[in-house]
Amino acid sequence: MKPHVKLKGVHKQDRWITFALDWEGYQIIYLVEGRSEKMGYMKTTPWEEAHEQALAAMTPEGRAKYEAASIEAEARLQLAELVYDARIDAGLSQTELAQRAGTRQTVISAIENGAQAPGWVMLSRIAHAVGGKLSIDKATPPA
Repeated sequence: MKPHVKLKGVHKQDRWITFALDWEGYQIIYLVEGRSEKMGYMKTTPWEEAHEQALAAMTPEGRAKYEAASIEAEARLQLAELVYDARIDAGLSQTELAQRAGTRQTVISAIENGAQAPGWVMLSRIAHAVGGKLSIDKATPPA
């Protein structure tokens, strides 16, 4: 299940810009204060600070959902990079890879941008299409 993140709005007032995001019912607000580049002044809220504040405001159930969504998002990004690198190393376009893997270019694009998490069968077809094979090994966690 994809986490639902939505930009709720951008509001400008005087020198403040507010970006409001909605994540699974939690509203995260980023404030940016600044003047034009000519004046050379801009102040932002660091991502880490805003992230920690949002996490602290979550219920334990909300935090567990967030952590699960984070794990899924990280896996999607790793798979996206894996497929992209394999395709580039094979010297193929998305269309060529899609034809070899028996799918559409839009599917390859969705996998490479992290919008779609491919299953074992699709990953196997992609691996064969670039001249490889798919295997999974159990990694031992660092001590």
